[in-house]
Amino acid sequence: MSNKKIIQLKNPPIKEAVFAVFYSLEDDFDINNFDSFINKVNTEFTKKEEISSFETKFEGGNPTPMTRHEKNGYLLLNEDKTKAIQLRKNGFMYSITQQSYISWDEFKKDAWGYFNDIIELYNINEVSKLSLRYINSINLPTKIPDIKEYILIAPDIPEELNYGINRMFLQMVLPNTNNESVGIVTQNFNIGRELNETFSYIIDIDVSIAKNRNIKDIDGIKSDFDKLRDFKNEIFFKSITDKTIELFKK
Repeated sequence: MSNKKIIQLKNPPIKEAVFAVFYSLEDDFDINNFDSFINKVNTEFTKKEEISSFETKFEGGNPTPMTRHEKNGYLLLNEDKTKAIQLRKNGFMYSITQQSYISWDEFKKDAWGYFNDIIELYNINEVSKLSLRYINSINLPTKIPDIKEYILIAPDIPEELNYGINRMFLQMVLPNTNNESVGIVTQNFNIGRELNETFSYIIDIDVSIAKNRNIKDIDGIKSDFDKLRDFKNEIFFKSITDKTIELFKK
């Protein structure tokens, strides 16, 4: 196993970071009650969009479908859309783009502050799942002999099929028995027909712990998020070469 050192990058390739907590509110919870939270954060999150679902089905041989519209929650955005909060009956999500990302400590502090407001305002007894997702976009030179100069978990192509790859989608599920977490790693790129000097190689890392935990176990929940962050970092740094790391030190 590689012992590659995990370091603080000066310019990390984070396209988006997502912090999510899943729980269950009462079945009869009216999502209009989220207004108390929305009013609390509306100086920063000035835009509000409704999250809805539509269900269409045919009943009793009636050729005209029955359509049901359900309002599931709200999406809150700041003015430049670099930060977002999703409020649903089954969970809370805070996301931030590269332009606003400073560090894990700052990201966790903000996310936890908003979620703590949720805990104080609504009747949440336990959480069922914790999740962190980091979408990384790495600009690589288009004309490279071997992509493994930069990416260690790229697929091996037999020499007989060595025509080059213009498009790729690869997904792996990595169970971590050390802390009951699971990592889903998705890689993709699309060079396209017009060959530019560089292309974007996406490494999307989604790590989660799914287990019921009493909401009063705040220290345990925070500790699990730190474990998820460590697992995410392990996956990222062991998926790239030192040559790639140098790109983010500049």
